[in-house]
Amino acid sequence: MRFFTIAITSFAACAYAIPQLTGGMRVTDTSNQPRDQQSTDEINIPEHFACTEDSDCVIRNVGNCCGYYPMCANADAELPDPCPGPGMASVCGFPTIDSCKCGSHGGCISLQGETTVHGHQFDDSNKS
Repeated sequence: MRFFTIAITSFAACAYAIPQLTGGMRVTDTSNQPRDQQSTDEINIPEHFACTEDSDCVIRNVGNCCGYYPMCANADAELPDPCPGPGMASVCGFPTIDSCKCGSHGGCISLQGETTVHGHQFDDSNKS
Protein backbone atom coordinates (compact mmCIF):
# COMPACT_ATOMS: atom_id res chain seq x y z
CA MET A 1 0.00 0.00 0.00
CA ARG A 2 2.87 2.36 0.80
CA PHE A 3 4.35 1.82 -2.68
CA PHE A 4 0.97 2.60 -4.26
CA THR A 5 0.69 5.88 -2.30
CA ILE A 6 4.22 6.95 -3.29
CA ALA A 7 3.61 6.04 -6.94
CA ILE A 8 0.37 8.04 -7.13
CA THR A 9 1.93 11.06 -5.39
CA SER A 10 4.94 11.00 -7.74
CA PHE A 11 2.72 10.69 -10.80
CA ALA A 12 0.55 13.61 -9.68
CA ALA A 13 3.62 15.81 -9.11
CA CYS A 14 5.00 14.98 -12.56
CA ALA A 15 1.67 15.53 -14.30
CA TYR A 16 1.42 18.99 -12.75
CA ALA A 17 4.83 19.95 -14.18
CA ILE A 18 4.03 18.93 -17.78
CA PRO A 19 3.53 22.06 -19.97
CA GLN A 20 0.17 22.40 -21.67
CA LEU A 21 0.20 21.77 -25.40
CA THR A 22 -2.24 23.20 -27.89
CA GLY A 23 -2.05 21.92 -31.45
CA GLY A 24 1.49 20.72 -30.82
CA MET A 25 2.68 24.15 -29.64
CA ARG A 26 3.54 25.13 -26.09
CA VAL A 27 1.16 27.67 -24.60
CA THR A 28 2.95 30.45 -22.73
CA ASP A 29 1.15 33.29 -20.98
CA THR A 30 3.35 36.36 -21.42
CA SER A 31 0.92 38.92 -20.06
CA ASN A 32 -1.20 39.40 -16.96
CA GLN A 33 -3.61 41.62 -18.90
CA PRO A 34 -6.93 40.25 -20.15
CA ARG A 35 -6.82 39.50 -23.89
CA ASP A 36 -9.18 42.38 -24.74
CA GLN A 37 -6.78 44.86 -23.09
CA GLN A 38 -3.62 43.61 -24.81
CA SER A 39 -2.07 45.65 -27.61
CA THR A 40 -3.41 44.92 -31.09
CA ASP A 41 0.10 45.64 -32.42
CA GLU A 42 0.90 41.99 -31.59
CA ILE A 43 -1.46 40.77 -34.32
CA ASN A 44 0.51 39.98 -37.46
CA ILE A 45 -1.76 40.04 -40.50
CA PRO A 46 -0.28 38.37 -43.58
CA GLU A 47 -0.61 40.47 -46.74
CA HIS A 48 -3.00 37.98 -48.34
CA PHE A 49 -5.46 38.41 -45.43
CA ALA A 50 -5.12 42.23 -45.04
CA CYS A 51 -8.21 44.37 -45.63
CA THR A 52 -9.71 47.78 -44.91
CA GLU A 53 -13.33 47.02 -45.87
CA ASP A 54 -15.53 43.97 -46.43
CA SER A 55 -15.27 44.20 -50.23
CA ASP A 56 -11.48 43.59 -50.01
CA CYS A 57 -12.21 40.01 -48.89
CA VAL A 58 -13.43 37.24 -51.21
CA ILE A 59 -13.60 33.45 -51.02
CA ARG A 60 -10.41 32.11 -52.60
CA ASN A 61 -8.76 28.73 -52.96
CA VAL A 62 -5.76 29.23 -50.65
CA GLY A 63 -4.98 25.51 -50.94
CA ASN A 64 -3.09 23.21 -48.61
CA CYS A 65 -1.08 20.02 -49.04
CA CYS A 66 -4.33 18.12 -49.74
CA GLY A 67 -5.34 20.49 -52.55
CA TYR A 68 -8.43 22.74 -52.54
CA TYR A 69 -9.02 24.78 -49.36
CA PRO A 70 -11.37 27.81 -49.43
CA MET A 71 -10.86 30.80 -47.14
CA CYS A 72 -11.63 34.48 -47.26
CA ALA A 73 -8.54 36.36 -48.41
CA ASN A 74 -7.62 39.67 -50.02
CA ALA A 75 -8.99 39.71 -53.56
CA ASP A 76 -5.85 41.19 -55.11
CA ALA A 77 -3.03 39.66 -53.05
CA GLU A 78 -0.73 36.91 -54.30
CA LEU A 79 -1.26 33.74 -52.29
CA PRO A 80 1.75 31.91 -50.81
CA ASP A 81 2.61 28.34 -51.83
CA PRO A 82 0.18 26.21 -49.80
CA CYS A 83 2.60 23.30 -49.40
CA PRO A 84 6.12 24.77 -49.56
CA GLY A 85 8.35 21.78 -48.97
CA PRO A 86 8.73 18.03 -48.99
CA GLY A 87 7.47 16.25 -45.93
CA MET A 88 4.78 18.86 -45.26
CA ALA A 89 1.31 17.67 -44.28
CA SER A 90 -2.14 19.20 -43.91
CA VAL A 91 -5.44 18.34 -42.32
CA CYS A 92 -7.67 17.39 -45.23
CA GLY A 93 -11.25 18.59 -45.57
CA PHE A 94 -12.62 22.10 -45.35
CA PRO A 95 -15.60 24.08 -44.03
CA THR A 96 -18.25 25.65 -46.24
CA ILE A 97 -17.67 29.40 -46.44
CA ASP A 98 -20.84 31.46 -46.96
CA SER A 99 -19.44 34.99 -46.79
CA CYS A 100 -16.47 37.17 -45.86
CA LYS A 101 -15.97 40.30 -43.80
CA CYS A 102 -13.07 42.53 -42.81
CA GLY A 103 -12.39 42.14 -39.08
CA SER A 104 -11.83 44.94 -36.60
CA HIS A 105 -8.04 44.31 -36.71
CA GLY A 106 -7.87 44.53 -40.53
CA GLY A 107 -7.86 40.87 -41.54
CA CYS A 108 -10.30 38.85 -43.67
CA ILE A 109 -12.70 36.61 -41.76
CA SER A 110 -14.44 33.54 -43.22
CA LEU A 111 -18.04 33.04 -42.11
CA GLN A 112 -20.40 30.07 -42.16
CA GLY A 113 -23.73 31.74 -41.51
CA GLU A 114 -22.97 34.00 -38.53
CA THR A 115 -20.16 31.75 -37.24
CA THR A 116 -16.50 32.64 -37.79
CA VAL A 117 -14.66 29.60 -39.18
CA HIS A 118 -11.33 31.31 -40.04
CA GLY A 119 -9.76 34.58 -38.92
CA HIS A 120 -10.88 34.70 -35.26
CA GLN A 121 -7.68 36.57 -34.39
CA PHE A 122 -8.56 39.41 -36.79
CA ASP A 123 -11.76 40.46 -35.00
CA ASP A 124 -12.97 41.51 -31.57
CA SER A 125 -16.67 41.90 -32.43
CA ASN A 126 -17.53 38.31 -31.34
CA LYS A 127 -16.09 38.75 -27.83
CA SER A 128 -18.41 39.38 -24.91
